[in-house]
Amino acid sequence: MSDVFASAGTSATAPLAAIDRIKNREPIVIYNEGAPKINPIYIGDAVNAIYQSLLLEGTHTSNVCGNEIVSIEELSRIIGDHLGVKPVFAFEKNDDLSDLVGDNTFMKEVLGITPLVSLKEGIKNMVQS
Repeated sequence: MSDVFASAGTSATAPLAAIDRIKNREPIVIYNEGAPKINPIYIGDAVNAIYQSLLLEGTHTSNVCGNEIVSIEELSRIIGDHLGVKPVFAFEKNDDLSDLVGDNTFMKEVLGITPLVSLKEGIKNMVQS
């Protein structure tokens, strides 16, 4: 499962952590000029994909992730725009990091799930809650 973003009080990883850091004007660490890139999915879209997967016969493997690929810096700037706060960044080098982008072809073609909530809309929902 990719990063899931949701309203406050629910489980989320990178987006929720970035919101807290930006609100508190704490630095967001950016590695290797933007790595890792991620393709987070809104919680409602993730739930739909998981539900549809439970209806399948047999054993399957699927990435549950969004269509939009962003760096942590891009994600932070989107969040900052919605919060009205300019993110603070700290840049570091880490050769062990790589992108965390999932291929959601199975999710779309077999499960019939295409993410409905855009990254910007989902972030807006998180920030407003």
